[in-house]
Amino acid sequence: MNRAKSKSAALTVALMMAATVLSKALGLIRNTLLASHYGTTEAANAFSAALRIPLSFFDLLFSAAIVACFVPVYNGFREEERGEADRFASVYLNVMLLLSAVAAAVGMLWAPDILGLIAPGLPESTAALAARLIRILFPMIVCAAGTYTMVGILQSRGSFLAPAAISAVSNLGVILYFLFLDRRLGEDGIYGLAFAYLISWFLQLAVLIVPLWRCGYTYSLSLNLKNPHLYRALRMVPMILVGSWLLPAASLIGTFFGARSSLVSAISVFDYANNIYIIVAGVLTYSISNFLFPKLSRLSGVSETDFAENLAIGLRSSLYLILPILAAVLVLAEEGVCLLYLGGSFTAADATMVAETLRAIAIGMPAFALSELLSRAFYSRKELLPPALSAALGVLANLLACALSLAITDDISVFTIGLGNAVGQWVCALVLLGFSCRRLRGIFKKDSLTAVSKTAVCALLSLAVMAGVEHLLGSLGLVATELGRLKNALLCLCVFLPGALTYLGAARVIKLKFR
Repeated sequence: MNRAKSKSAALTVALMMAATVLSKALGLIRNTLLASHYGTTEAANAFSAALRIPLSFFDLLFSAAIVACFVPVYNGFREEERGEADRFASVYLNVMLLLSAVAAAVGMLWAPDILGLIAPGLPESTAALAARLIRILFPMIVCAAGTYTMVGILQSRGSFLAPAAISAVSNLGVILYFLFLDRRLGEDGIYGLAFAYLISWFLQLAVLIVPLWRCGYTYSLSLNLKNPHLYRALRMVPMILVGSWLLPAASLIGTFFGARSSLVSAISVFDYANNIYIIVAGVLTYSISNFLFPKLSRLSGVSETDFAENLAIGLRSSLYLILPILAAVLVLAEEGVCLLYLGGSFTAADATMVAETLRAIAIGMPAFALSELLSRAFYSRKELLPPALSAALGVLANLLACALSLAITDDISVFTIGLGNAVGQWVCALVLLGFSCRRLRGIFKKDSLTAVSKTAVCALLSLAVMAGVEHLLGSLGLVATELGRLKNALLCLCVFLPGALTYLGAARVIKLKFR
């Protein structure tokens, strides 16, 4: 990769990351308002379960099938075949909209039965409220199907900023609802919140129409099921679906075992912690993986050297960013949770439980980054077995870890549910690494392994410094659960800055290079 292209790629990723950070920041504000308005009450537990089911339903059945199956086929068309590519994209979009509409109808019709399978043991009143909310929320998956397909088209055409920013639209819509309507609706506010989520997902779909038009995409209302390219894409769906199950299955497993915990608020506690984790890990991982995927799809089978170089850079860059953030999360979990959530209906005891759960889940953060990037690499080469097998084993490990804890103690803590999540992610990543050593030649060269080792050393030094500073401030009486948001923000800054400077200084001293 020459210097000009490297700088251009770095700028694109930086802008994508900035757009993603904006979207995720709004997501954190949205979650903060949810915690303030509903805390870990019955309404919060019902809403967490209700929202998780359609989103996980979509992730399990559609998400990866849209992105990982569509993008490699769409990028396989030559420039002079743009018209045929757009016809394929239109057919694929229409098929996904139709299938997701059918799935939404099924979810709405059998909402109580689905809830009984996913979250058994909920109190009767909580389950009744959750079932009503599920019926409101399930049409979101139709909007999600359209949005994901449009994002695949835009990214394949080199347009990355609009896809990275669309979550800001939906998050902003929910924030406006909290600010102006939720309190006015009183006890019915939770229903209004469900409708706000549904409308916000529709807006997310609508705002992509202009970028698609500007990039020259031509939509056609076609449902040609005999399209040969559609068959090529759909043929990959079963294996790719299994390969995408790790995160959505982890959310469902958390909901399932949370409903069986003696802690009444377990579902919402796990959800608050998992939301922070997905936002933090997603900002650092998805920007790089979404940028690399179309490029790897084009390079696969054309230039194995460039393919390996781009993937190795992506892996090193991802770990360079994620390891120091993992250190910060482990040290500052309680301060961060108090900064985001403490106040209103969200108590200091809630903050402590969410922070403990967040630490447990965060142990899987590097594994999450490795799994996402390596899965995309295999998908770009149309090798579907490694991601599918690794994800299936990861889900099984998560499930077994939680089930074993429940069997031994006859109860399960939210911390243990979070730890099971991390175990599943590491099993998935290690299996993928095993496949990669055999099938992805050239990405584990000596310089790459040296860079990763140096990154880990710098991150450990940063962790030690942050832990020392945090302990010192705690001995002075600065305890997160006893402070307001402003003081917690200053506390986070005082702890994080020395750690960040240590990390960057150590990286400079040992001449760490991730590109």
